[in-house]
Amino acid sequence: MARLKPKSKKTGSAHKRPIRVGQIAGILALILGVAFVVYLAIPPQVPSTGSAPPEVVIVDELGGELANPQFTQTVRDITGEGGLSVDRYGPQDVTVSFYSLLPAYGYRLILLRVHAGVDQQMEGHPVGLYTAESYNELGYPQEQLSGLVAIGRSYNRSQEAVFAVTPKFITEKSAADYHGALIIIMGCYGLFSRDLPQAFIDRGASAVVGWNGLVGLPHTDMATLSLLRDLVTGRHTVSESVKAAMKEVGPDPDYNSIMGYYPRENGGLTFSDIVESPFPELIVPTPLLDVPNDVRKGKSLKG
Repeated sequence: MARLKPKSKKTGSAHKRPIRVGQIAGILALILGVAFVVYLAIPPQVPSTGSAPPEVVIVDELGGELANPQFTQTVRDITGEGGLSVDRYGPQDVTVSFYSLLPAYGYRLILLRVHAGVDQQMEGHPVGLYTAESYNELGYPQEQLSGLVAIGRSYNRSQEAVFAVTPKFITEKSAADYHGALIIIMGCYGLFSRDLPQAFIDRGASAVVGWNGLVGLPHTDMATLSLLRDLVTGRHTVSESVKAAMKEVGPDPDYNSIMGYYPRENGGLTFSDIVESPFPELIVPTPLLDVPNDVRKGKSLKG
């Protein structure tokens, strides 16, 4: 078997080795420096479609077992008539950090097709938006302690617990403001209490549409499409479109929940008012930096 032989001490000059190592180190440092500058200059996951990102987004946390491709296609058809483009994020994308980065992408219409749950034991009964991240006690310890994230459970506890972001998270951890976006919370409890819609308004949203209680997914899909047709194609106001959707599809047949909007004073906005406002300058999103490294127990939401 051949053996590797160490180089003779006589081979080459001893003083040359530090020079070569130093040169290599300098080149590596330069490459890393350039790469770091490029990384900072490019926002992660920001869609690239030319001069501006798509105006409409579907955040489809329910798009796994409860996928509805026809819903997505119909949204594209409706908004496409107005020359708008649509992005969609599936369950694999909907994490705690995603909710932090979402406003930095500059969308004007945000469809949150996500589970939501309410904390009945906390004052004001705040509502949280579910992620697709499985809950564990080690995750986001600082956020759990400060009430930024909570445990999200299904209404009948048939599904595993996930992390949910709270209204406080929307207010304090959003990487940017929403710059006049219209936000439609398609899941349960979107307008059950004031805290969640007000958090979006405080971070620059123009209005929030949602349900005042439990709602079935097929029903909210139909109602949302009805709303969009009236709002985008019919060019009616937010208030008129919500009323038209409720007239067409009615309250939820199982839970009697109704769709509404917040705040009342912004019900006169049209979709043109929202889309045609000056486009914001996008920032480089900064994701959550907290690393799960401790054991904490958070609040539990039911939805």
